[in-house]
Amino acid sequence: MGTLFKLVRFCLNVCKRPLTLRCAQSLPACACFIVHHQNLRGPVQVMRSMPVPPRPWVLHVFFSRAECYRQYAGFTFSQRLGWPRVLANAVSVPLSVFVSALIRSCRSIPVHRDIAHLRDTFRDSLDVLMRGESVLIAPDIDYGNDSPVMGEMYEGFLQLGPMYRRRAGAALPFVPLYCSPARGELLAGEPVYLRDDVPFSEDRTRVARELIDAINAMARACGDIPEASAVHTAH
Repeated sequence: MGTLFKLVRFCLNVCKRPLTLRCAQSLPACACFIVHHQNLRGPVQVMRSMPVPPRPWVLHVFFSRAECYRQYAGFTFSQRLGWPRVLANAVSVPLSVFVSALIRSCRSIPVHRDIAHLRDTFRDSLDVLMRGESVLIAPDIDYGNDSPVMGEMYEGFLQLGPMYRRRAGAALPFVPLYCSPARGELLAGEPVYLRDDVPFSEDRTRVARELIDAINAMARACGDIPEASAVHTAH
């Protein structure tokens, strides 16, 4: 990780103690960690709390200062939050400089939405995994949902499973994570694996459902959501 990331992580952890990692078994040395986005809270807590931060998936626009500025000024602040355009522009200038530098310092993996460049995302991720590093993905469809309850998730990232198996000859562990600031804990669930004897097109839905259920079960165990609310919405 880069100097800026280390400095920001140090400052955050001095101001507020990082979450304590709790897991029932030793974490795999190389894994794909899955966390509930919670309007950015999940990835931030993981990156500041895990002893060895994984390589996060981040939307490609946040790597470039110019594109980051357009995203903040043209959408996040002006459309999503309804700020006056003048204020949105003024805030977006310094923020885009800082955020784009921080994202690169995290050694993030750029996520592209168009099919042509999406291959680069998977290629880069596979290279990271083959070097023995881990990746972090927050696949929520509704990333603005700040509730502890995880809803539906995109399933496309699970394609890393068969790609990794072909390259490494082993199954890729998808490890669910749950951040509970109220408990001061970062919980890691048991790894979920794609089955080698079931077509990927069929098994991906099962894996996504198990990841959602595991995250919501950990949230329920922490007392962050009531029993009746921890029901996944994936179909």
